[in-house]
Amino acid sequence: MDNISFISKACHQEWQHTHNWDTCKLNRREYGEFLLNYLLGEPGEFVLNLNGTWGSGKTEFLKRLYVAALERGHPAIYINAWESDFSQQPLVVVASELLAQLNCFNDNIGEGFDEAKKAFGRFIRGSIIVGAAALSHHLTGEVEFGKAAAENMLGAETPPETLMDGLSKNHAEQKATMQEIRKRLTALAEVLETNLGAKLPILVLVDELDRCRPTYAIEMLEVIKHFFSVDKLVFVVATDTDQLSHSIKAVYGEGFDADTYLRRFFQQRAKLPEPDLMQYILAKYSEEDFIRGNTNHLFGMHWEFVVEVLAASAGTLNLSIRSLDNIILRAKAIMHHHAQTTTKLTCILILFLGLLEHEKLNESFVMRRDHEKVPALPILFDKLGNAIRGSMISELCGDILHQKSVTNYYDESESYYEIENRRSSYLKEDRRIDRSKNFGSESELWGTVAEWHRMVYDRHHHKTHSHIFRPWSDYKKMIELSDVLTL
Repeated sequence: MDNISFISKACHQEWQHTHNWDTCKLNRREYGEFLLNYLLGEPGEFVLNLNGTWGSGKTEFLKRLYVAALERGHPAIYINAWESDFSQQPLVVVASELLAQLNCFNDNIGEGFDEAKKAFGRFIRGSIIVGAAALSHHLTGEVEFGKAAAENMLGAETPPETLMDGLSKNHAEQKATMQEIRKRLTALAEVLETNLGAKLPILVLVDELDRCRPTYAIEMLEVIKHFFSVDKLVFVVATDTDQLSHSIKAVYGEGFDADTYLRRFFQQRAKLPEPDLMQYILAKYSEEDFIRGNTNHLFGMHWEFVVEVLAASAGTLNLSIRSLDNIILRAKAIMHHHAQTTTKLTCILILFLGLLEHEKLNESFVMRRDHEKVPALPILFDKLGNAIRGSMISELCGDILHQKSVTNYYDESESYYEIENRRSSYLKEDRRIDRSKNFGSESELWGTVAEWHRMVYDRHHHKTHSHIFRPWSDYKKMIELSDVLTL
């Protein structure tokens, strides 16, 4: 069976089109290929901990590893540990997923696979029956229903009490059972290699372990280490390792050395790299998602410039990918609402920055008022350490908000667009904005915004009773309303 038909048999074959490296907006192809080459070069009995913070894209990355491994002819298994968190037996969960997903590749390839699968299944059959009975009792109060269903699925050739003996009688028999299970797993892999042409090792990806109950997460790691760390199998366990350490301390006590404890389960650790946030935003979202054809919402600025400020700010504030996505989706909702309810212009840059402040510096967000001489935005953006100096962005946004809240019309004597009074110190000299699609200098930025503003002013200056520029109170109200939207 060639690699194309091999992936077509996979349990999650639909990921081939949605989760390949070409669709990766976080630009992790190079890192993913490097890590996969490393993993597939291991003969087996290898467990790697992939560490990434909450919302950093671990699940998306694992799904791409899954597809990439299959495309190379390696069987791959994906296990979402959190989905089985209700179970009391992680041994059953892992074993059942392995059998079910490997069985997808069993295209009448010979008796060897069926015999190995049957022999291995006998060892977990008792566990499944007991687990099904316990779950049935929890849900319905009836033990026999779950037990009968499991027996019907697996056959009733051997009493579950007999099958459970190897896991319950004594320590010696437990060790023998573990060795037998490990041997059968290796046999399953070898049958796939011999009869199907699969390449080894098999890649097993365990996701969402840090979301599980602490006791279940610990038991899952113990099961992987003692039962499934075998020749021909390579495991990747994705976690927010700091969060998992805290969970372990909740079980064993605050003074427990959770980091050392975790290390005994893994041969290696790898950290998911931080993404290029600007590239990610530009690849996933377009200006049309927000402005709906009305470029005046950009206030004369390029979309790429707005994205650069957003990305630099999010990076400085250590915002996760998931939190950044949520802020962007809230901004879209607000812009769509404004398009339906008002003719006032919403500066998309101020909206993004207000959402960031609401997320990370809520006290200054709450305290700011329309008529403050100096808005609280500089508190946030003085922390910028990337390509853009915070003072420029703060002054730009602050003047926009201040000018539009103290008067119903634009007073040119107070214009912050008089670029001859602006200095080149607004941007760090060592890292200026020089992208071809962006502003070549701060002078070009101010000049472009000035030209736009004068054009809008000339068109609307006679409207002295209802200015077209939105005050901060409008932004604040909608940002607070949008807080109900979460990913």
